[in-house]
Amino acid sequence: MSKLINNFQGRENAIVFKAANGGINSNSIDNAVYAKYIQNMILNEDNNLSVRNGTKIVAEYQIDPDKIFNEQLKLINYVNFDGKSELLIYQTYFIKIPHIVPNIITLDRVDNNITQIAIDIRGLNANQKAVLYKYIFEEVNVYVEQDSYSDNVEIYNVEKNNDDILFKVNFDITFFDVNLGIPAFTLWVERAGIFKFIDTPIIDNPQELILDLNPNVIVSSINYQNYLVICNGIDPVLYYNGNALQELRLITK
Repeated sequence: MSKLINNFQGRENAIVFKAANGGINSNSIDNAVYAKYIQNMILNEDNNLSVRNGTKIVAEYQIDPDKIFNEQLKLINYVNFDGKSELLIYQTYFIKIPHIVPNIITLDRVDNNITQIAIDIRGLNANQKAVLYKYIFEEVNVYVEQDSYSDNVEIYNVEKNNDDILFKVNFDITFFDVNLGIPAFTLWVERAGIFKFIDTPIIDNPQELILDLNPNVIVSSINYQNYLVICNGIDPVLYYNGNALQELRLITK
């Protein structure tokens, strides 16, 4: 089936595209007559519509009690020095915010569906405070884990000083589990890491390359002389050689 579309996305010229004329067939693999899923029809840079005929699970994360995996911010293709195709994933995840116990958390109702959370950090040392300053910032995602109902939310109006870290969330104060006046929930914070898997017919577990990167970023990458250079605009620029990620440094004589 072919079709003409005039003025598509602001373009004056008609666009001719080919689509699967057999309709949708979820059992089809590499058969251009059928589309496996309708959302697999994508517009290419040359203004032609393509159909991805097959999808499959190529990797899955193992259950990790210390991480809650969230979003994939970027998929990066790379061909290593042996000529094997690899896929790197810039993946966000939640970890329990370190150095926080329930009795240093205070909840204050600001308004309907607005609560301020205050964390008393006076009992922490300088290194522990530095970790919290790094992890808690404007618009980072925080996950509230509790028995009644758990959910994640962006924080805002962040204030940091030597005694407290304060921020607001769009949860009503009744959302939070409290036991005898003490918060009965655990706070997780979003971080990011880079994982890889080899493109093979076998379902693979992504291999961890680096963790503890910033999650609120736009990731860019470039292949240069068989190396993969990755930048997120906040953390140090990294380069990958097929074995490990390393910080890109300027060598001077």
